[in-house]
Amino acid sequence: MQNGTTHRKPTTVRTYSPLLVLSLLSVLFIIGGLTITIIGDADPTKIFTDLAHNLGLMIFKIGVVVGSICGLIYLYRWAKGKEPKQYEVLKRKNLYPWLYGNDLFVQSDKDTEHIVYPDVIYHENCFMIAILPGLYTKLDQASREVESYLNSLGFNKMVISHHVKNNWMIFDIIDDFQQNQLNGLRLIHTHEPLVRLAKKLNWDYIKHPNALLTGPRNSGKSWLIFSIIMQMASAGTQLFIVDPKESDAYRLRHIPEMRSRVVGNDKQDVFAFLERFVDLLRQRIHWVEKHRSFAITAQDLGMPAYVLIFEEYAAFTAQLNTAEKKKLDALLTQINLLGRQYSFMAIYVMQQARASTGSQFSTAMREQMGLVVAMGQEPEQSLKATFGYEYDIPQVKLSQGEGLLWMEGNSNGNVIQPFTSPDLSDLNFEKIFKDVLKSQSDDKLLECSKVPASQYPD
Repeated sequence: MQNGTTHRKPTTVRTYSPLLVLSLLSVLFIIGGLTITIIGDADPTKIFTDLAHNLGLMIFKIGVVVGSICGLIYLYRWAKGKEPKQYEVLKRKNLYPWLYGNDLFVQSDKDTEHIVYPDVIYHENCFMIAILPGLYTKLDQASREVESYLNSLGFNKMVISHHVKNNWMIFDIIDDFQQNQLNGLRLIHTHEPLVRLAKKLNWDYIKHPNALLTGPRNSGKSWLIFSIIMQMASAGTQLFIVDPKESDAYRLRHIPEMRSRVVGNDKQDVFAFLERFVDLLRQRIHWVEKHRSFAITAQDLGMPAYVLIFEEYAAFTAQLNTAEKKKLDALLTQINLLGRQYSFMAIYVMQQARASTGSQFSTAMREQMGLVVAMGQEPEQSLKATFGYEYDIPQVKLSQGEGLLWMEGNSNGNVIQPFTSPDLSDLNFEKIFKDVLKSQSDDKLLECSKVPASQYPD
């Protein structure tokens, strides 16, 4: 459509497919070469037989060579997933009528009766449309149309962001997050150092340690923390909890194995607790470095992870003076930076990560996070402060128990996506926590599950 004029249905459809054109030409050359050869051989006078035979053979060989090259290119694309099976589905499922109906095409310069459609490629995590001259603005505003089209095909996808790369408009897509909620019963006794946040969404906290979790009250943040604690404890991970407000997580102090692992609102107690955690880290560093011939990292030795959960981090830092803040930063920096190789890490929990006086979660700390989560509905400015101003924030409506996350190593790439945290409504928390937290022990620090005890170095 140009200048608001009405379209007539095009009589010819053209796409940018030079490979297809070459493939068709190779077929024509092969057929033509064979035809010329046959006609020459059939000449009763035999005058043009040799000429026709040689010409036909040459054309035939050209067709075979070009066709072989095209075939190899198609094979390469298939092997690399450049044109996955879903692309064929799109072509069969009214792709061109959809492009036409949404004005996503350009008219030929030479003939207004002919139009040019952009190439379209569909992968599991993205929907790509080639940017033709004059299409950028339309494609930049086509997120809803793409989402509607994919859902009409039964793919049940959501568009969470879009960007331009190599003259393609790339729409980042995920499965409908509301359909991917996990039942809490499936989180218990996993015995793997993974936190299952949703279906197809696992946080490998050994490979990508440290996390930032934010969210206002009644956003579902506490249940998410509980689901993380359950899964980590089931895998033998050793947990240490700082809860200055002595709220939900502080209740775990009543479990015998956690009495020395949970601290409340006394500043001196908190600093002593953090110093103890850092001391454990240094003991492990010393032991692993001394016996480096056995493995490179604590994970290689099968050592359990040690995780510090710092509830209401921003509220705690707001009550510190300058000297205390420096001391806190020094302790946490050791955990964030030194702990990575030795399976020591921290999870910071707060209502907001905004950079305000006394409650700043620094950019340097954020860069060490392997997981960032914002639960509940938050203003975009707050979300930018949480995730970083370089990220696009998905425009989705979130309810209690739903949030946005960024995860290092995620298959969706460097994007923020919505998710629904696990449903814990049917769980008996007291019984489950007493069971999974039995593995908490101060004797686990130097335990190596991948090295027989008889082979432990001195």
